[in-house]
Amino acid sequence: MKSLKKGIWQISEASISLGVGLFCFALIVAPLVYAFNKDQQYSTAASHARRVEKATNKYITDNALTIGKHATATSPYILDVPMLIKAGYLPKGFSAANNFSSRYHTRIYQPSALKFHHMIFLAGGAPLSLSAARKALR
Repeated sequence: MKSLKKGIWQISEASISLGVGLFCFALIVAPLVYAFNKDQQYSTAASHARRVEKATNKYITDNALTIGKHATATSPYILDVPMLIKAGYLPKGFSAANNFSSRYHTRIYQPSALKFHHMIFLAGGAPLSLSAARKALR
């Protein structure tokens, strides 16, 4: 006759099985959650950068004469996020820094009359690897 496991022994086996199963589940899910969280951070930074870029391009188009008075081929006109907010190109309360604490500033050069070359730079903030920076600024 077969004896059935009873009592505390059966509960212990079930607990051990559940523990091993949860441990294996955690080994699979934890890295996926971490990667998803990082991707969300990069996506947020990229969205923030696109908004700054669009506002900068609109500002340059609308204020070409003002920029032309100050920018030369060697001396740039400096534009930053607070200036874009003050001018109404970004909404009040828009963060001057992205979620990595980097701040934007734009240098606008004028190599010839009313022809502008500009570059948006990030300064400060958390150091990012090259691959992380590519993801954050795609």
